Amino acid sequence: MKRRDPRRPESGTITVLATFLLVALFALSALAVDVGFLYTRSRMMYAVADGAVAAAMGDFTAGNTTAATTDVNNLAAQYGGAYSFSLTPPPTATQLSVRVTATYPLYFAKIFGLSSKQLIVTAAGKKGIPTPALLALSNACSGGVGLTINGSGGMTVHGDVDSNGKLDFETGTPGGAHILGGALTPCAGGPLTHGTAGQSTYDTATGTYGNGGPFTDPFAPYAIPTCNYGTTSSGGDPTVGHWNFETAVRNKLDPGVYCTTSNLTISGGGAQAVDATGCTFIVIGGTIQIGLNYTSMFSAAANSPNGVIAYTTYSGLCSSGPAINLGGPAATAAETLTMTGSLYAPNGCINAGANNATTIVGSFIGEEVEVGDYGAWDIGTSGGGGGTSWQMVQ
Repeated sequence: MKRRDPRRPESGTITVLATFLLVALFALSALAVDVGFLYTRSRMMYAVADGAVAAAMGDFTAGNTTAATTDVNNLAAQYGGAYSFSLTPPPTATQLSVRVTATYPLYFAKIFGLSSKQLIVTAAGKKGIPTPALLALSNACSGGVGLTINGSGGMTVHGDVDSNGKLDFETGTPGGAHILGGALTPCAGGPLTHGTAGQSTYDTATGTYGNGGPFTDPFAPYAIPTCNYGTTSSGGDPTVGHWNFETAVRNKLDPGVYCTTSNLTISGGGAQAVDATGCTFIVIGGTIQIGLNYTSMFSAAANSPNGVIAYTTYSGLCSSGPAINLGGPAATAAETLTMTGSLYAPNGCINAGANNATTIVGSFIGEEVEVGDYGAWDIGTSGGGGGTSWQMVQ
């Protein structure tokens, strides 16, 4: 009989170790396959849950929870029972959640006694916080501007007109301000008409006209988007080199976020219109002047929070000059202005006036706000973060 060499007592142990390692490696590989399979299915379920929320939020933001539930059930039926849907937790005043459940078979994990796994995912939609069409943050009831609307061109406001300070309507006939919302201030006496408490006969409001507030800044804190042109730490005009003279009467800016610490002027010149589609202007410490003579259009950069077109940290009251000044167009009665987005000067004054038709799809939010409508104004339409807006949360 052959005897083991006494000098090699460990002979054969490598085979035992290799066997254990191979078993462990096989188990880990099997686990990785099943885990990967479940991960891909969970991502599909999240997409389904997001789709259910998106289908329901239109009715939910309109205040019809029953119809929103029907929307979810209708979508569930399209999947033929592959998933189980439920509105869990129950809808609140501002949020709707959809839970999707499904059970999937396991393959390699069966050797460990696990034949299937139930997955549960939840997606939710949250109503946008209603933002006033016009909001003054100043709380000086005894002095300062607060919020003033003047002019006689006729203004339609889709949303609320709110001020923490004085709220004074200085409009005239035949126009007036027609507010499809409320007009509120916490100051004693409520809104004023030419400095006197009471509502004029040519200013109307569908909501409460009186005392309310105080109001918080719905855009704060404002996260400054990434600057494409210029910086928030240096001066100069970041628009230089980015104007495209499309025609003899229109100047177009390259889309993006323009940043500077200097005062910034956006103007088409004496005979030029401005196309600033997809542009946001950020000024740290300086003012923003927008002067227009001909039909112009503005919209916010895609990455600008709350659809802000112009934002400045400039601090100062209207009496010392506006932080954001919007003027025009004024060349002829046919020239118009459309702005899809908001003006935001939380520490300073916004002064806006135009002689011609002006459409603002957004809000004006400043420490103080002055608006003069000497042409037909339409402000707040579908904008400002309120109404039917919502965002996905998980």
